[in-house]
Formats: sequence, structure tokens, C-alpha cells
Amino acid sequence: MNLLQGFRLMKARRAFWRSAALGGSLAGVLLVSACAPMGPGGEANRSGWGGPSMGMRGHHGPMDPARVDERIDKTAERMMRWLDGTPEQRAKVAQIAKEAAKDLMPLREQTRLARSQATDLLKAETIDRAAIEKMRVEKMALAESASKRAAQAMADIAEVLTPEQRSKAAQWLASRAGRGAS
Repeated sequence: MNLLQGFRLMKARRAFWRSAALGGSLAGVLLVSACAPMGPGGEANRSGWGGPSMGMRGHHGPMDPARVDERIDKTAERMMRWLDGTPEQRAKVAQIAKEAAKDLMPLREQTRLARSQATDLLKAETIDRAAIEKMRVEKMALAESASKRAAQAMADIAEVLTPEQRSKAAQWLASRAGRGAS
């Protein structure tokens, strides 16, 4: 693998993580809103997924779990108001998303460490192909774990909604396809 192929692979991995986080799912909408990078003072980074921050990296340090929960609550409130949901549904959706976010936080840190390892591997005097392959396998396993957890949250949230609400949510998600998080 040459350097250009390595950069393309890293770009593809970033794209995979973005799609896994968003997942075209209701859980993705809630989790992305809650876990988007926060700037000083806790405000959301509005650069979006394709901007300088490239998603959930959070150049401003670790995310505060209380702030994540607060953002999930706000997003669940907006979503359920749009879907004409009940307060009970909103509470259930928020709880599902909070549990998923809590489960995904360690994966976020592992991904940050893997990115640092990739940088070290690229800066090395000699290219260690075995180490690069090992890192690739580990990152794909992380992506698989994140994808499974997001899919579980999506199914759990879908069970809380009525068929009409799911249909309306699917239409909204389809209209956002390719737009990134905002």
C-alpha cells in the first residue's frame, strides 16, 4: 500500500464512521445531535460532518456526559414534537439514545487512539505493513461494534413509535440524505 492508498483508506474509514453514526436512523439523529463536537462553553460546533472538525472528534477535549444527555433531551423533544409524539414516547426515545450514547463513548476514545496510532505509523522511518493491517482490522471491529449498537438503538426507538410516526420519520430522514448533520 502506498501513501496515497493509505490516505484514501483513512478517508474511506472516516466516511464509514460518519455513515455509521448517522446510519440513516432515528438513533443516529439523536446521537449525532448529542455527540457533535462542542466548542468552548459547550456550544455545538456548527461546521457539520464535512467541516474542519470531521464529526465527533471533538478538538475541545472529552465530551461531558451531562451535556450529551442534555442535547439528547433537546433533540428528542424536537423530534417527538415534529412527530406528534407523547411525553411518554419522548422519555423512552431519550432514554434509549442516552444508553446508546453511553455505550458508544468508549468506542469514540478508542477511535481517537487509533487515529493517533495511524499518524505514528505513517511517520515511522520504515512502513510496518503488519501493524497497518492490524490497525485496519481493529478499526473495522470498532466500526462494526458502533454499527451494531446504532442499529439496536434504531430498532428500539422504532418500537416506541407508531407506524404513522415511523413513516413520517422515514420521510424526514430521506429528505436529509447526503446533507450531513446540522
